[in-house]
Amino acid sequence: MYLTIGYHDHEKVNEIARELIPDQATREVIEVLDMGCGTGLVGDQLFKVGGFKNIFGVDASVEMMAKAKAKESYKQTIELWLGKPETFPKNLRNRFRLVVCCAVLVEGHCDKKLFDEMVMAAKGRGTIIIFSTRDQYLRDYGYQKRMDELEANGTWKLAKSLLTHKYDKLGDQNLGRYKKTEVRICAYEIL
Repeated sequence: MYLTIGYHDHEKVNEIARELIPDQATREVIEVLDMGCGTGLVGDQLFKVGGFKNIFGVDASVEMMAKAKAKESYKQTIELWLGKPETFPKNLRNRFRLVVCCAVLVEGHCDKKLFDEMVMAAKGRGTIIIFSTRDQYLRDYGYQKRMDELEANGTWKLAKSLLTHKYDKLGDQNLGRYKKTEVRICAYEIL
């Protein structure tokens, strides 16, 4: 339903990924981690529209990952509870050239520790990390503070920030819990 009322995060993440990794040959070979892949909306967009071919998805919900796997856009899906850097799997560390995380930094899902896991998954200098969150959550949940700390300590630098809207087809109307909402899509480059 959310797609019919104007959910665009997955499309925007893909657009930014293609912009920051413009070479198609590179997109076909690098490994991508979709953190909190859910039903595979982002991975499917990256695979079919973005040309990324080596996508790995992690999520806590086996049922949702079954839907992601059915899309045939993922090389592998792995059950994983995010937000616990101390237990982040060694085989996922220092591995991925693109890390995406869409609709996970939300109320009740993961706290700012998720940023540490994103960095752990990154394959060093030049890795791109792209994530989406509601603009208000940057302040409300300390996300912006952690993002700024990682920039100040030389871990990453902001490559792109885009303020957009989700559920924009609703206009000024509400549909249950859905209403037009500001969303921030951020892309950082590992230094």
